[in-house]
Parts: sequence; structure tokens; C-alpha cells
Amino acid sequence: MCRRAFLICFLLTATGLSAVAGSARARTWTDVTGQHKREAEFVGITAQGKVKLKTPDGATTCVPLSAFSAADRRYIANRLKGDDAQAPDKAKPAADDFTNSIGMKFKLIPAGEFEMGVPREEKGFNSWEQQHRVRITRPFYLGMYEVTQAQYAKVMGDNPVKHSSSYIGPTNPVINVTWPDAVEFCKKLSAKEGRTYRLPTEAEWEYACRAGTTTPFSCGATLSSKTDANFDGTITYNGSKKGPDLRKPAPVGSYRPNPWGLYDMHGNVKEWCSDWFRGSYYNESPVDDPRGPKIGVYRIARGGDWTSNPQYCRSGYRSSHPTARKMSTLGFRVVAVSAK
Repeated sequence: MCRRAFLICFLLTATGLSAVAGSARARTWTDVTGQHKREAEFVGITAQGKVKLKTPDGATTCVPLSAFSAADRRYIANRLKGDDAQAPDKAKPAADDFTNSIGMKFKLIPAGEFEMGVPREEKGFNSWEQQHRVRITRPFYLGMYEVTQAQYAKVMGDNPVKHSSSYIGPTNPVINVTWPDAVEFCKKLSAKEGRTYRLPTEAEWEYACRAGTTTPFSCGATLSSKTDANFDGTITYNGSKKGPDLRKPAPVGSYRPNPWGLYDMHGNVKEWCSDWFRGSYYNESPVDDPRGPKIGVYRIARGGDWTSNPQYCRSGYRSSHPTARKMSTLGFRVVAVSAK
């Protein structure tokens, strides 16, 4: 890496940069003192989840996503989605992404480390959310979207939402499914596709949701029910503006994706995970690939839902439910196991 590119990487990583809009193809990246400025063009996200930048001299550098401000992350998310009005180059799907035979789309999530849980000063902190270091040792594929009613019916032969007319829709998330229902879906899909599908672990889910960020939401300190997620927008968080309250599930992918291209991680419906819940588990969790307690009464569900207070949509928020529970606010997304 050339000296200039290294300097940009150092400034971005070590000094906590924010960015202001530059030209259609470049932005002026400025450190917090305002004394160091460099022009760089956003290129994309690497397989390791870092932001790739190109400087005017043609050099490229990769910067951890956590170095960017909330505004920068929203800009990056828009570029990945391909709807930035100032960006002439539409984002292309990563070569490692894939779509299975029933139309389920998957993103490759790289291996990596992160701080799971939330800092005590975060608004809404609960004692069972304490921060601890976690390492995801293997890459995995995670559904870009929550499992839809049409996809569920293709695998299971039935749509459990048929008696809930106001929530019906082929691209709406499937709801009214128990934890065993979700596990059975994975088993049948595995047999149909010839590869292993399963529910994500709680650690995998939060790692993918955060996508390299450390703020309450992957889009920053606040959440918008107009652009970021389907939740009760009449309730505010961290001084956010009030927004719409849809009062029902929305078709999957109706809101902006997170920086890794995953949709509806903060709202629409809660999502079953594979782990049992125990409030003290974070105190004893292994660093590498934690899979939750061996026994329990309730299973973990992650993410907010269409009825949620934004406080319950945070990346680190944990909820749990009896395995037999069926709710109009609870669905799931699945992992496709990656080759070693």
C-alpha cells in the first residue's frame, strides 16, 4: 500500500472520521480536527466487511466500517443498495452471494471478531446484554431477507398466515410459526437443496446485524420508521423524529439494508435463533462461535418487529419465547452453511 493510501487508512481508522459530500464519484474525508482532508471514492465492501476506497492517484485502501460516522454508513448502505442519486455506478451483487432454487437470496458473511452486547451507557441497556468479545471463526451465508410466506409454503406445503387476512402476502414475512416449525423448515429445505440450512446462532445474528458497527442500530444512533425499519415510529429514541406506524408486517426488503446488504434486521418481525436463553450466559460465553446454553426454557428471538418501541429494535437487544409460541410478530431467516 502506498504511503498516501496508508495515511488515509490511518486517519480514517484512528481518528474517527466523518465525511461530507464531495463530487458524484468522490467524497472529502475529514478528521475530527478538520486539519486533514483527503479525496477518496467509495468502491465497495470487501469479503472481510471493510470499506474499500480509491484515492485520486489510483491507490486503494480498506477501512473498518466502524471507523465511519452514522451518516457515512447510511451513504455506504445507499450505495450498496444502488439508490444514491449522486452515484452513477450501481452496486453489483458480490460474486459469493447466491440464490437457491426457491428464490431465497443469501449474502456471504465473513469470519471476524466483534463486541457482542451493548455498553452500559446505551439507552435501554439490560443486565443480560453485557458486552463480551466474540469471534466468528468461519464465514457463513445468511438470508438477505426474512423467510417469506411464499417460500415457506413451497417447502412446507402450507401458509400459516392464511387465517390472518390483513397480514397475507407472498412477499410478506411468514409469521405464526413456532421454533420447531422453523427448524423443520430448515430440515426440509436442506433435503430439497442438498446443502445444510439452519437457524442462525444468536452470535451470528448480532454479528451480521451490526455489520461492523458499534452504535445502537447498524444505521447509527437513531432509527427511522420511514426509511430504516418497520416499527412503531410514533415512539422516539435518542432524540429521533417521529415517523409512520404501519401496524402490520411489510413486504420483505421494503426498507434500507444494513451495511452488509441485509434487510429488516431491526424491524418487521422478530426472528427465531437456535440458542436457548439464559440471562447470565454472556458471563460464561466462549469467545469462539458461542452456541448458547445447552438447556433452557425459552429460545432466543432477535430483531424488533412492526409493533416495537425502537428501544427493542437495537442490534444488541435480546428477547426470548417458549418454543411453541406463535405470534403475528415472530418469523425467522436462515443460514446456509458455507464450505470450509
